[in-house]
Amino acid sequence: MADDEYEGWRNRSTWAIALWFNNDEGLYYMARDWFEQCADEGMPYAQAVEEVANDIRDFVQEEYAEAVDRINAIIVDGFLTNPQDVYIDYDKIAMRFVGRSDYEDFASESLRSAYNKAKDGAKKGVQKAKSGASNAKAKVQSKARKPAAKNVPKSASKRKAPAKKPATKRRC
Repeated sequence: MADDEYEGWRNRSTWAIALWFNNDEGLYYMARDWFEQCADEGMPYAQAVEEVANDIRDFVQEEYAEAVDRINAIIVDGFLTNPQDVYIDYDKIAMRFVGRSDYEDFASESLRSAYNKAKDGAKKGVQKAKSGASNAKAKVQSKARKPAAKNVPKSASKRKAPAKKPATKRRC
């Protein structure tokens, strides 16, 4: 065991950050959600670990900056260590939230979800096409039921028959 190891972690600062994230339910699920987002984007596990580690690093640095704003600077200098001043193994922290097999489960679930969405979309498309075909078929059938005019020019069919003149009697 190296001199700077602490509770199985690289150093005390890494242990403290990991403990904080693991013991706060909101932070724990936030980190897991970050992994799920990476899986949804199709990232390989190693790249997802790096992304989540960067997210954790950014979060920790933002929290430190807010703490400094709330607390007297002298107390901060005396009791708090700036996360930028010490090495924190964020990759190892990130890997504790989701192992490779869990990540592969996220990725598989994401693929299944995408497949099911595509499948549902295809079903809707087929149903729409069938509906359109049924409507077209009905129109064709309704036109087939109407008696067709027999070689009468359109202009002739629209003309009115000449009015009959009343018969007049002949005078002889």
